[in-house]
Parts: sequence; structure tokens; C-alpha cells
Amino acid sequence: MSSHAPLSRLQRMGFYGLTLLALFMVSAVGYVLATGDAEPAVALDDFSDEPALEPSNAPNIEFPERLRTFDSGVNRFIDRFIRVTREGRYSEFRKMWTRSIDPVSKDGYALIWTRVRQVRITSVAKIARPERPDEVAYVITADVVMDDAAVQKKAQETYRMLIVREDGAWVFAPVSQLKRDEAE
Repeated sequence: MSSHAPLSRLQRMGFYGLTLLALFMVSAVGYVLATGDAEPAVALDDFSDEPALEPSNAPNIEFPERLRTFDSGVNRFIDRFIRVTREGRYSEFRKMWTRSIDPVSKDGYALIWTRVRQVRITSVAKIARPERPDEVAYVITADVVMDDAAVQKKAQETYRMLIVREDGAWVFAPVSQLKRDEAE
């Protein structure tokens, strides 16, 4: 005589269901292993968001050690931005911008990437956000040097951007967003 109590109908159905699920998963793994060396039907490169850029033409970006903040997360964010930009990875570049504005198009990114020769970060300043007292932001200032052939006005201009938290991650936002947030 068995020392276990008989299973109820619901428990038996659950057990049978789990058994079928396990058999299905084992069959799926076997199928994948048996056909794993087949070529994909569509090449992944066909859907690439990356523009064709010449690596030797990458802009030079400088982030001096003396400008690093006490917030290592902000420093890592800026370092990642520099690395992504040098490598011309548009899909990663897009993820580093706020979702409250339309991102630069792939073609626009390629145009900027080929025309900008140097970016020198000159300031990273922590600021309070009156509309969000529990959050901080940073204003990053940089001098941008353009390629001589692309220059219509000045060869060098100074730009300012915000670095803000969005869904727990640092992202870039236009300085105008700070003014808009303060007005709300």
C-alpha cells in the first residue's frame, strides 16, 4: 500500500500539463540542435540601423580628467557616449537621448559624424531641478570644431546639453527642456 495520498483530478491534470510542456521543450531543443547549422532565411545586416561610416573619419572627443564629476554614473555615461560616437553606432547613440524629442535621423547622424572633427568638453556642472527637488541634472558644455569644408558660419561653436535621469538611466536632453520643465 502506498503512503502517498491519491492526487485530485486537478493535480493530475496539472501534472500531465507539466509533463507535456517538458516533452515539448525537449523536442524543441532537439530540433534546434539538429538544425542549428542552417543559414538564417534573412541576413541580420538587412535590418541594420547603422549607417555606413568610415572609421578613420570619426570625430575626436575629449573629456578631460579634471572635468569628471563625483557621480561615477555620469562619468560612465559620458565615456559610453564617446565610445559609441567614435565607433559610429547610431542605434546605441539613439538610446542615449531623451524620448521626449524626436531623435536625429540615421542620415542626419551620418552627416554630423562626417562634418564634426573635434568635440572638447569644457564643463560638466551639476544643477538643481526646482520642478523635481529629488533629482539632479548636469549641464554639459562643449566646443565643437567642424570640418573646414562643412563650415558656413564659424569653424567652432559652443553647445550646451542636459544630462538627466529618465526611467532610471542617464540620457541627453536639450537645454530647452530644463526651461520647459521649470515652467510646468
